[in-house]
Amino acid sequence: MPGFMTSVAFFAALASLPFGLIVGSFANVVIHRLPLGESIVFPPSRCPKCRGAIRPWQNLPVVSWILLRGRCATCRQPISARYPAVELLHGLGFALIVWKFGPLPFTLLLLLFFFALVVLAFIDWDHQILPDVITLPGILIGLAGSLLPGALIDWKESGLAAGFGYLAFLLVAEGYARLRGIEGLGQGDWKLAALMGAFLGAQRLMLTVFLASLSGMTYGLIQAWRQRREELRLPEPVEPMPPSGPDPAAPDAAPIAPENSPLAAAREPVSIGKFKLPFGTFLAACAIFVLFFGDPILLWYASLFRFE
Repeated sequence: MPGFMTSVAFFAALASLPFGLIVGSFANVVIHRLPLGESIVFPPSRCPKCRGAIRPWQNLPVVSWILLRGRCATCRQPISARYPAVELLHGLGFALIVWKFGPLPFTLLLLLFFFALVVLAFIDWDHQILPDVITLPGILIGLAGSLLPGALIDWKESGLAAGFGYLAFLLVAEGYARLRGIEGLGQGDWKLAALMGAFLGAQRLMLTVFLASLSGMTYGLIQAWRQRREELRLPEPVEPMPPSGPDPAAPDAAPIAPENSPLAAAREPVSIGKFKLPFGTFLAACAIFVLFFGDPILLWYASLFRFE
């Protein structure tokens, strides 16, 4: 019987690969159009440069991009490699989910969860928003899905983890805003935390937040350092001398760049506290990582506190 179930899981995973590629193609449409307020159904797929319609045989996931050498068939403008990357990510992700969790009812919801995380990650990276039209229904689906066979957690933990994620992020955001006077976590992050809690449970949620904070802080520090390095490479701002020469009444006056000069603006030190970080991208990416690899990490961590 175990061998039979393994065979079923293998063939189900194999079948989910092309299905994931197709869903990935649709994910590209959602990522591009949803933040712009455009319909994700009509019109059909079109080139983002010339707006020309993409014919069905030019829209085969990954394959068409390779055959067309990464260019639009109409205007020959390059098409970003991110499009086939998103498609391939869904194909491989769907196959791994079905293989890892088996052909169970809740696995279908995990595929939807994966789709939502990928879309949210890229939208937040591009626009720094996490649309409610994805997060709010996702929370409800996660809560309802906890009643299905194969769910990672029961309905009680699903509800508690969703509430814990939302309230924890709300408190952190309010505290940061009072302390620094600026917004640290947007409400979209609160809802994303609730979505992840509803599907993953409290322990996986906390691991996700820890990994996202660590990776996000590392990225922010690297970006701030790079900006600071570019700032130091700029020449000292010097105001052009007037045609008549320097003013004799003020021979020791230091040259000052105009307020609207790009050089003057560049001299302001870069602060990691003011660096805009799409934290939702890191949360979503780490949630995917935890979905696949979180349990061994949690078991290892728990083993550190076992005393014989």
